[in-house]
Amino acid sequence: MLTSIQLQVRDTARRYADDASRPRVEDLDRAGEFPEDLYREMAGLGLFEIGVPEPMGGPGFDTVTNALIMEELSRGYASVAGQRGLIELVSTLLVRHGSGEQRAR
Repeated sequence: MLTSIQLQVRDTARRYADDASRPRVEDLDRAGEFPEDLYREMAGLGLFEIGVPEPMGGPGFDTVTNALIMEELSRGYASVAGQRGLIELVSTLLVRHGSGEQRAR
């Protein structure tokens, strides 16, 4: 059973995918460009750095929450979800293995 926070995050990702990325799939594929605006919007919605602990400035969500986000974003546009997954991987590596200087950047 999902927590209320997980449901809220999932629903946010679902609405974003349905409203912002899915309608642009064909144009984005045709253009072959990096949709910077989509990533800025996702960041504004808090869909990045999910696993970063609260003391480090993140929400400290779990793997299930991350999977819910990836599932919903993939429904909208798998390429956007894949790139978001890479960003999440980098933030996870920085949390676990990065120096204080690297984390600050």
